[in-house]
Amino acid sequence: MRFLFESSVCLALFVILYEVLLRNEPAYLKNRWYLLSTMFISVVIPFISIPVYAAEILTPANGSGTQTTGAVATWSNAVVILWIYLAGVVLMCLRSLIKLANVFKLIATLNKRTPIKLKSAQPFSFFNRAYISDDITGEARNIILTHEKVHMHYGHSYDLLIVEIVSIIFWFHPAVYLLKKYLREVHEYAADSITCERLQLSMSTYLDLVHHIAIRPGMESPHVNTFSSFIKKRILMLTTTTKDNTWRYLLALPLILLMLVMFSFCSAQDKTAPVLKSDAPRYIIDTVIVFDPNTYEEQVIIYQTPADMKLPGAEGPFSTELKNDAREYSLDTVIVYDPDTKKEKMTRIMVVKKKE
Repeated sequence: MRFLFESSVCLALFVILYEVLLRNEPAYLKNRWYLLSTMFISVVIPFISIPVYAAEILTPANGSGTQTTGAVATWSNAVVILWIYLAGVVLMCLRSLIKLANVFKLIATLNKRTPIKLKSAQPFSFFNRAYISDDITGEARNIILTHEKVHMHYGHSYDLLIVEIVSIIFWFHPAVYLLKKYLREVHEYAADSITCERLQLSMSTYLDLVHHIAIRPGMESPHVNTFSSFIKKRILMLTTTTKDNTWRYLLALPLILLMLVMFSFCSAQDKTAPVLKSDAPRYIIDTVIVFDPNTYEEQVIIYQTPADMKLPGAEGPFSTELKNDAREYSLDTVIVYDPDTKKEKMTRIMVVKKKE
């Protein structure tokens, strides 16, 4: 659960930075690598441990007498949350597999020629294949095929597969769905820009084609690159002037450092021995396990006894520093079976060690 929390915070911070500073940047390849790399960093950071060696000062709470706390091995809130999370993972995984199966089912019914032809549907690509309708011919067909070849050349289907896996793991996190949307946007922006550059197309010609194809029914799947996705945003980005704003991407570096300080430094275990203040109260800690025959459950009981508690017959407080003529005592916790109640119970006994 700690991994999910820390990765979720990292994802949220990276997505916020992208939304505020980078989303409207026409540097599509940089945006793609930003989204992919920050997704990877968010998953890795919780596993990074940077030890910080510092002595830990322990100051136990003041108290007198015997304090007892119990922890019953039953269904706690954490266990319920874990089962809810796992149920969500299973459902999201099934949903993704069903959509992927629909894609393969469609592919199985089509011609195996490249590009494969469809009828009255939006063009799309899936890994190394392009799917284009029969009624799209001439220059329009060449433009769309070039567009889909860009998706295939840059491996955009692999990006979608990776982000789909991440969205299954973090199905509860809104930032993951934004990340998936942003990545699909960047794919289309890059394909539009490269297609217009390669074919020397005018903006009006390309936009007319996009509008014409947009009215066709599309393939609803997170695993494919559909030609007519994000129409309005793509039109805006095609008319955006490119500027060198590399400094905005460099802002991710202090953000990564902040995440390391928040999670990696704090998660490292201190390898130095704790220092106990000399004036702090000292305790004797006993832990025992009791089996309840009625509920068939085990119960962990922790006894915390102040070390300076006065014991019957002792000349002074129970301490590691005893007078030479003082008797030594040993405190033990034992489990006793009560035949009347048919239950186990704990009791504290004091053992007097005879001085030789």
